[in-house]
Amino acid sequence: MLLSARGGKAVTKSFNFDGNNWKPGASYPKITMWYAKSEPVTDIESLFKVLVKQPKDTIVVYGGLTKMPKGPICRSHAGSGKGGTFIEVPRQFAVFDIDGYEYPGEIDGSKESLITAAKLVRSKLGPIFADVTMTVQMTASYGLTTAKNELRMRLWFWSNTPFLPSDLLHHTKEEISKAFPSAIVTGK
Repeated sequence: MLLSARGGKAVTKSFNFDGNNWKPGASYPKITMWYAKSEPVTDIESLFKVLVKQPKDTIVVYGGLTKMPKGPICRSHAGSGKGGTFIEVPRQFAVFDIDGYEYPGEIDGSKESLITAAKLVRSKLGPIFADVTMTVQMTASYGLTTAKNELRMRLWFWSNTPFLPSDLLHHTKEEISKAFPSAIVTGK
């Protein structure tokens, strides 16, 4: 499921340059009205193609809509008194962010250093990830912190069988956290 911001406002973080370094500015904009759409995804390659081709006003939703809208929707949380907009549905992908892991070398943004960093991440994951299909994406703040050797990556995993995220994410997050103990690991 994809959501596009009504009005086309970019759903990106902002950063400010202080003369020496890039520093995080405002967080994601507060957008309340969205258009929902689906894209067919059959494997990790098609998932990555969907991710890459989306405009800056579009985000990936890790659930299903409680009901399909005829027009724009207002995103709400289950505890808001309005009911939740999204429900947990079986899916075949999991996504984890690794932020703040100290990489043993400088990541300069070149294709070679990104490939080397991705290989390091892959090599540190435990045996439960040995036969898992994975792709790596740098997160929005990648390369913009003062530490040039700090990994900020998003790992996308693909499963051949659909699963409920609540059944898998906690255990998987623990395994990734063991591999990257100094990092903040979040799973979706």
